[in-house]
Amino acid sequence: MRPIDAFQYCPGCSRALPERAAEVLFIDCSFCGFRYYFNPAAAVAAFAQRADGQVLMSPRDVSPADLAFDSTRKAFEQFLDALSG
Repeated sequence: MRPIDAFQYCPGCSRALPERAAEVLFIDCSFCGFRYYFNPAAAVAAFAQRADGQVLMSPRDVSPADLAFDSTRKAFEQFLDALSG
C-alpha cells in the first residue's frame, strides 16, 4: 500500500482527495491548501571555517553523489585535528 492510499479525504477540510500518481510525495488539497509530505527528512549542516577563510569539506564516499563534496563528520574531525595540532 502506498502512503497516499491511506488518505481518501483531506486531513484539513475533510473533502475527498482525487486519485494521485504513485510518484507523488505529498498530498495537496486544492480546496483548503493543506499540504502533507510523506516521510519528510530534516537536514542540518554545520561548516567549519579556518582563520584564513577556507571552509573545510570532504568528498562523499557513499551514493548518491559519491565523490561530490560534503560537510561531513570526517571534515569536522579533520578540523578538530588541525586545531589540536
